Amino acid sequence: MQAAQDSPAVKNRKRRVSTAHARRRAKVYSNAVKKEVLEEQIADELRSSHESGLASGSAAFLKGLLSETDSLPKRISERYQIQRENSDWIYKTFKRKECIHHVEDKAKPGLCCCGRPENQHSKLTTVQEENEELEIAHDVAEDSDCSSDSQPEAGDVVLTGLPPLTKTSRCEGKVYGIKTGPENWSPKDDIKEFPTNGFGQIKFVNAYSSSLTPAKYIRLADNTRPELTLELMVRQWKLQKPDIVISVHGGLKNFKLDPHHKEIFNRGLIKAAKTTHSGAWIITGGVNLGVMRAVGQAVQEGQSMHWGGLSSRRRIRCIGIATWGYIERNEHLISPLEGKGCYPATYRVEHSFERGKPVSLNPDHSHFLLVDDGTQGQAGAKEVQFRTRLERVIANKPNIQRQKFGFGVPVVTVIVEGGEDALKAVKASVKHGIPAVVVEGTKRAADILAFAHHNCVPGTVRQVKKDQLPRLTAKIRESFPKCAGDESYVQKIVDIVNSCVYDEHLITVYKIDEKNNLDLDLAILSALLKGAGNGDPGKSDLLGQGANRMDQLKLALTWNRVDMAEEKIFTPDADWPSESLDDVMLNALQLDRVDFVRLFLVNGVSMRDFLTVPRLRKLYNSAEPGSHLYSHLRNIADVSEGPYSLKDIGVLIKELIGAYYEPMYQVDTPHANALAAGVAGLFGVAPYMRDKSDGENGSLCQSAKFQPLDKTFEVQRAYNATRFEKPFRELFLWAVLMNRYKLARFMWEKGEEAVSDALAASRLFQAMHDQVEDDYFESKRALKQHAVEFETLALGVLDVCYNEDEVLAEMLVEREIPKWGGMSPLSLAAAAKAEQFLAHPCCQSSLNSIWKSRGMPGVQYWRVILAIICPLMILKILFYDDENHSWSVPLWKKVLIFYNAPITKFWSHLGMHLCFLGLYAFVILFSFHKSWPSIYEIVLLCWIGVIIMDEIRQVMNQETSTFKSKLELYFNTYVNIVDTFATAIALIGFILRFFDVTWEAARVLYCVNFVIFSFRLYRVYFVSGYLGPKIIMIKRMLADVMMWLCLLLVFVCSYGVFRQALFFANKEPYWGVINDLFYKPYWHVYGELFVDQEVEQGKLTTGEIPLHDGEHLKWIHRIFMGGYLLITNVLLINLLIAIFSNVFNEVELHSYQIWKYQYYNLVMEYNKHPPLATPFAFIFHLVEFVRWLVRKCRKHNKVSPKFTAEDLELLRLFEIESAANYLQRIEEEKRTGTEERVRRTSERVEHLVKKVTELQETLQRHLTNTKGSFQQSNLTSS
Repeated sequence: MQAAQDSPAVKNRKRRVSTAHARRRAKVYSNAVKKEVLEEQIADELRSSHESGLASGSAAFLKGLLSETDSLPKRISERYQIQRENSDWIYKTFKRKECIHHVEDKAKPGLCCCGRPENQHSKLTTVQEENEELEIAHDVAEDSDCSSDSQPEAGDVVLTGLPPLTKTSRCEGKVYGIKTGPENWSPKDDIKEFPTNGFGQIKFVNAYSSSLTPAKYIRLADNTRPELTLELMVRQWKLQKPDIVISVHGGLKNFKLDPHHKEIFNRGLIKAAKTTHSGAWIITGGVNLGVMRAVGQAVQEGQSMHWGGLSSRRRIRCIGIATWGYIERNEHLISPLEGKGCYPATYRVEHSFERGKPVSLNPDHSHFLLVDDGTQGQAGAKEVQFRTRLERVIANKPNIQRQKFGFGVPVVTVIVEGGEDALKAVKASVKHGIPAVVVEGTKRAADILAFAHHNCVPGTVRQVKKDQLPRLTAKIRESFPKCAGDESYVQKIVDIVNSCVYDEHLITVYKIDEKNNLDLDLAILSALLKGAGNGDPGKSDLLGQGANRMDQLKLALTWNRVDMAEEKIFTPDADWPSESLDDVMLNALQLDRVDFVRLFLVNGVSMRDFLTVPRLRKLYNSAEPGSHLYSHLRNIADVSEGPYSLKDIGVLIKELIGAYYEPMYQVDTPHANALAAGVAGLFGVAPYMRDKSDGENGSLCQSAKFQPLDKTFEVQRAYNATRFEKPFRELFLWAVLMNRYKLARFMWEKGEEAVSDALAASRLFQAMHDQVEDDYFESKRALKQHAVEFETLALGVLDVCYNEDEVLAEMLVEREIPKWGGMSPLSLAAAAKAEQFLAHPCCQSSLNSIWKSRGMPGVQYWRVILAIICPLMILKILFYDDENHSWSVPLWKKVLIFYNAPITKFWSHLGMHLCFLGLYAFVILFSFHKSWPSIYEIVLLCWIGVIIMDEIRQVMNQETSTFKSKLELYFNTYVNIVDTFATAIALIGFILRFFDVTWEAARVLYCVNFVIFSFRLYRVYFVSGYLGPKIIMIKRMLADVMMWLCLLLVFVCSYGVFRQALFFANKEPYWGVINDLFYKPYWHVYGELFVDQEVEQGKLTTGEIPLHDGEHLKWIHRIFMGGYLLITNVLLINLLIAIFSNVFNEVELHSYQIWKYQYYNLVMEYNKHPPLATPFAFIFHLVEFVRWLVRKCRKHNKVSPKFTAEDLELLRLFEIESAANYLQRIEEEKRTGTEERVRRTSERVEHLVKKVTELQETLQRHLTNTKGSFQQSNLTSS
């Protein structure tokens, strides 16, 4: 019924709707099929690229992923998902322009006024159909996809300073009808916008400098907002925000630059791009022509890749902004599938060009912005306008109050040669306050601007002098031949030039000459400084000039030009408000700019006010992935990716050094904010919330700041503002952990505890050195060198202290430092293996005092031994009361001093160990029965048990706070390793002796263990200054013997097999063959030939079958045996002797230091030993255990300090003064050394000048005499 009532118009309309829907479904299906086929082709390409080793485009990106076959499908899927999302956003956001009405250009038959033939225009029927579909959809469907109130999705991420992601519906904008009349062609009416169809990556196939990384590109309309362009570059292309943008303008087809000037320009440009920390963007026209090609070649020569994970990126970003219609073969950059992009698009580069024809893209650019104005083959001005707008937005500072977007990056324009477009570019730059550098000597526009700049009338608005205008116009006519006879054009150029040079601060002329002392990179920096220093007239002097000085300072910091900062920024009239330099100080620390840190401290920065907990936390979280600090924190922290708290840093320092204590580090935990939030809930206020969105690529967490919400949580604010008592020490530790030696050295000079801090740094570098794998040789070598240098610094300060006052110096090395967990400089040096430091006379004097308990100065060893045997001999020893500073000591105190002295403990323990070895030998020789342990064996086992208890006590008494570090320090000496090994074997043997099957093995272990316990007697030699170094030599030689045995094993094994196979072949396999192979050949090395046992009864046997007498084989054996003895007995034995001689000579130089290090361990070990020797030490252990329980029950663990507060203050001042004197001595030695070299060089030059003068006088006299003789001979002949 309804169908019958429909009018013909309605029926036609419904038919068109049905046809349109069918066409759309077919189109969607076709696109889906194409998409599936394309993805299969890409996957095949990736796999074939992996097999063939190609590394380009998407195949290059996934080359590393293909090696991991298990996770390949998942990773490819994730990559394609991200790529599809990016493609959808680009397709919906950016537009292209195309002409929709073909109007033939009379000057170019067959071409439209837009430059394209008719078949390259948009299909108007498609436009009509889409128009009808939209109209029908608007009438029929209530829920349209083109709803005007659509909003961005909630999950969109907003980049700081950028607008939200733009969600543009495909049906936005107008749908244009058909233009059928012969009206004049108009870009406004005939060029329309469509979604972009050209974006992705470009693979240059025949470029002279192929790159591993394809260039990214996009085709976008000339009226695209710069904000969207920057959003694309930063978010989608992952370009890091640069420190500077260099925009290069210059000549195209007429560009010529001689090789010498080209080299200077390339070197300066690349140096300017690489000097900054975050890098620079270089913006050019992007085509393979003129100055763009020169810049591309410069970038290609100085380009390097940054590899991270499975991806790579270029360090220098060269961005080309070109006109889409003026690019040759731009059709290859159009995606075959709508909205999918090209990954990659294959592009062929042509190095030749025709005047007036499109040109190729330059392959050395990393990114391309292809500006589309809807024309083809026409180099219009839209590209220059787009580039100017983009650079202006990049240079603008963001203003939230005015809702003004800006990137806040300094931009500088560089002019090299060039024509009218270059002059217009400078005019636009100067108009918007962007400085320009004019490279004089490259001719044309650059020389015109340089001439005008040098010949201006001074004033507020500068112009070219009138008397110089004729010369200026002559240069213009010479540079621009087309202006001949056209005075209006000449005047137009003159006006443009005057507009360029009106502000002296915005123009910097760089004369490209080899003799010029100023490089191009410094000229660029000077231009930026002058541009930043050019105050805004609309601002007040205080605000404007202060802000401009800060901009100048940031630029100087970025370029690391402290000399310019000192000369041009920190002038005597400059006034820097309090805390105004805090931000740049933080940047200087992060960038490792020591000179700037020193400059800021001189100009008013208070480090105590500057360094707060949040700032220190931010510094630690600025560690780059792959650094030592980053890897260590990931291993020990509760969170693997950060942000890390100061408590994590404290744990790390404890792991590396063994002890550390800083109360503020303990408070700063990852749960501190959660606790603050809980307290805030009780009080009804909002705490500080951590902002994780702020941060730069490549860092752990650049944002460690807190942002307040509605109210301020005063408790958290007060904590975050807490200052450190010794800020230089905290920054010193940070610099050491970041492996920044120069900065750590500077902070060490500013600290107060020079000796302990230097030893701690040496220990930290040594610990990091030990944790680096051996494959990273250079990194290990640098860390080891840093450790040695800080040990040298500690040694130098100690030497000054010891020369000044020996008593205070000894007190200094024995002082316990609470910040280092109570460790003294002596224990820090032992942990750092600072052998030179421990061998210093001050340390040795202190160790000798400790060794004799400070109460028996000058006592001889034999007196101590006699007093141990006969206690009455104690009365014959001279004692000194160190506490009361008196030689009158009561008897009870003499006994206490004597038995608590390490020297007494050592000799008493040595005597009891000799008794232990005697008992042990008696047990294994006469009293080791199968039935049951005898009384002697039980006593021996009890004795070993007491030894085990004493070893446990030694581990727990190590001067570190963590159990792991206690074990590391304990096993740092071979004596303790041997003791542990011996006690372990004793326990195993004791268990095995109770079983009949293993009783024989237990007896063998007992015998072996006796030998090991006997090695403990070597400890007595460390007391002797003569025998102690020899023990060190023996230890080194044993290591070389093992290497020598590896060489010997080859000859012994080969000769043993040869001998066995020659005389005893075809035997049944048996285990005794190993003895036959190695026993006799090994003893042959030492001269034992076993001649009588060589062949019994003169017969050889092969298995059980008797053979002939084998006389013909004996001579073969004798030949090989002679060669074997020659190599092993003569060559290898003498090689071993030579090795021993070399080791002796080498170790002899350092054996004293090594022995002193072992001597320290011996003194510290017996200083903590109980007064009673083993096995009676268990009584002392029981007493100490009871005392420990009593202290725990009473909760009283107070220990009287070794030094009073007055002593500590005196030592602090003494150390500061000595460190200052040491640094002053170093500077004096450097200055004296330099002056001495200059003086000697001057004397040599004067001596050389004197010799040359004498030679000239001699030559002159000779010539005079010769001339006189010649004249006299002529007179005589005449």
